[in-house]
Amino acid sequence: MRKLLGTLFAVLLFAPMVFARGSHGWERVEKLKPGTTVLISLWSGETVSGRIETVSPTALQLRTLDREDIGIAQLQEFGRANIRRIIHIRQPNLPDPQRWMLNGALIGGGMGLISGAIYDVNHHERRFGDSFAFSSALRVAP
Repeated sequence: MRKLLGTLFAVLLFAPMVFARGSHGWERVEKLKPGTTVLISLWSGETVSGRIETVSPTALQLRTLDREDIGIAQLQEFGRANIRRIIHIRQPNLPDPQRWMLNGALIGGGMGLISGAIYDVNHHERRFGDSFAFSSALRVAP
């Protein structure tokens, strides 16, 4: 029994590393849409981030930003065998802040105008030439 375990241990010790194939196969990479932001870890130890251009059964094309020339993007191709890991970077799905600020300003201004008109109608006597043109129209006749 000891001889069998020793032999099995020696075989496993000198055998090349065999990775288990998980549910994260290349088929999932092929489903990624162009423009998807990913981080790629290569077997050489380098990490590259960018947006996917195309995915084929043998390679992946990635549009990366050039670190030397700011604003210049370059197209790089990575072979399937050279890629160790691909991480899909999800962008936060946040609303547009300018649109929300504009809506808030318009709603706040409208509420201020309405409350000012109501106050004017209830606390001032009706005179010709009121500051609010429509305040006399909102006034309820006694």
